[in-house]
Amino acid sequence: MRIGILALLAALWAGPALADPPPAEADLPNLDCASPASISPVMRHAADVFQGGDEARGRAVIDAIVARCGEQPTTWPPRVLGALMALRAADYDRGLALIEPVPRTGGGWTITHASYARLRLLAGKGDAEAFGRERRALVDFAQASLISRYHGRLQETFTVNGAEVRAIQATVEQEGFLRRWEFLIIPAEPLALPRSIMLTTDRTVDAMGQPALFIDGYDCESHATLGMIPARPEPDYAALRQVVTQALQGHINPVSGMTPGSANLCAWVQFVTPGLDG
Repeated sequence: MRIGILALLAALWAGPALADPPPAEADLPNLDCASPASISPVMRHAADVFQGGDEARGRAVIDAIVARCGEQPTTWPPRVLGALMALRAADYDRGLALIEPVPRTGGGWTITHASYARLRLLAGKGDAEAFGRERRALVDFAQASLISRYHGRLQETFTVNGAEVRAIQATVEQEGFLRRWEFLIIPAEPLALPRSIMLTTDRTVDAMGQPALFIDGYDCESHATLGMIPARPEPDYAALRQVVTQALQGHINPVSGMTPGSANLCAWVQFVTPGLDG
């Protein structure tokens, strides 16, 4: 998988655009560790030189930020960026050490991307036991967030072909879509990233007088619309559960789908683990 350093950087820390970032090495002696505005251009420079082919220098700049600023929250985005660099180099232990100070809970893009970085690094190591713990903790936190932030409720937990499925009813608005049900999925495969299936309404379609629930499936590399069912009358939970079960058993052929051209740690963070994107 090709991982986009600059795409991740934009997601982690959308600081002011700089037409000509100053040399990071010159900035380091004056770095204000409490100020994102001070650290952001240096981190951007590290990404630029890494992407430009000088990977050792990019890693060295991240190391210098961490050495100077320790474990302060302002170092969390550079730590995640450094972990991504380590992942590219298959230096899994280095990456895990870099992101260890980043919290596992709290929400927001940096913390959520750190969780996916841990999963990618542990998968690279082949450490199924640690991967399983981190994956479950991530899904646990997504579930707790849907319940606490969006006043959702856990309907039940069930299994399909060894995969654990958590059915949560919560109303979540995402980019013009209204998620009505979220099914968080821990796959049976020991090193597989989380997945989700969500029942979604689209206001544009609803306005046409034929409201429907779209069955949207997400993993970190792709999205597929698995089908649709009438939204009125309101389908009962048993019908929704059956649709999700059939989808996980491979009995439903997608009607449409898309795969991002350049994935980062997880191209659909906010959809695979809804509730952790802010």
